Amino acid sequence: MEKGENILAHGVRGRRKQQGGSMKQERRVPSLTELTEEQRTEAYRRYEVVKECVEEGVPQTEVAREYGVPLSTLQRWVHQYREDGLCGLARQPRADRGTRRNLSEEVVKVIEGLALRKPRRSMATIHRQVSAIALTQDGKNPAMRRCIES
Repeated sequence: MEKGENILAHGVRGRRKQQGGSMKQERRVPSLTELTEEQRTEAYRRYEVVKECVEEGVPQTEVAREYGVPLSTLQRWVHQYREDGLCGLARQPRADRGTRRNLSEEVVKVIEGLALRKPRRSMATIHRQVSAIALTQDGKNPAMRRCIES
């Protein structure tokens, strides 16, 4: 990886921050031998960026600018490297992989009903109303994006 080359152009993406701060799940970090070749390559690519901060003492803002990586992403990588070493830099599979994340038919009908009412409501208003209903029924708060896609 060369300086000035955007690392994100190589398909390296950080995980989204989970809302709630302390609600983060413990993540199991695999050993280097458990990683796929793709994960290992990605971890090494991220390490090339991180090592300038960790080993050479270059300020994170400067490294982030040189490699075209958002500062928050670089900070997360540095933290993961310090916590778990090279394996911490490998992209982990989604924790909810294989589980259904769609809205139920009932919730979709509620969204459609609210959206068709007059006077027209904003998506934010519809989302607030659907969230209040969903929380009382099944305790799951649908994401705004899911409401819009319905």
